[in-house]
Amino acid sequence: GSTNLGLISSFGTRATRRGRNGPAVETFSSTRTEPSSCHIAGPRAPWTEVTSMNVAAILKAKGRAVATTKPDTPLQAVIEKLAAKRIGALVIVGASGGVEGIISERDIIRALAEHGASCLGRPVSDFMTREVVVCTEADTLDELMATMTAGRFRHIPVVEDGALVGIVSIGDVVKHHIAEVEMEASALRTYLLAG
Repeated sequence: GSTNLGLISSFGTRATRRGRNGPAVETFSSTRTEPSSCHIAGPRAPWTEVTSMNVAAILKAKGRAVATTKPDTPLQAVIEKLAAKRIGALVIVGASGGVEGIISERDIIRALAEHGASCLGRPVSDFMTREVVVCTEADTLDELMATMTAGRFRHIPVVEDGALVGIVSIGDVVKHHIAEVEMEASALRTYLLAG
């Protein structure tokens, strides 16, 4: 598959990290520098104090459950699991629990288009995306949005010290980004009314 390509936007860098027992997975990190220490004297405006949300905040709100399957699972069973859970992707984990790939609805459509119904009995490992871009709990919403947009995929597994600890979808990111913008707007309104 190709829905989780390791394409990273120009603001960040890409690095390959090998898990404790799993294959290499790609991570991204921001290369943005911290703002200059020079600033206007006086107290900061309250809307600038709103903390930027990160992956940890998303996982705290949605939970850490991740739908997974094994590499030898038939594609038909993968499709049934996606439909039953009403989700768009499954993370493929090996015997050691490490991330080996990811399969999305887009990968399945491509497999059916190229191979027809005969692909349904083949293992998911034949069609999964093997170079999985992952994130950590410290990554921000802005970083996730930029990475998803650049790579044109909608799901990013969350990995800490080689262990799968969650998954974030584009829906999660948009939902929490809207909440973040609303908090900033509320803080700004409060500041203006108090002025």
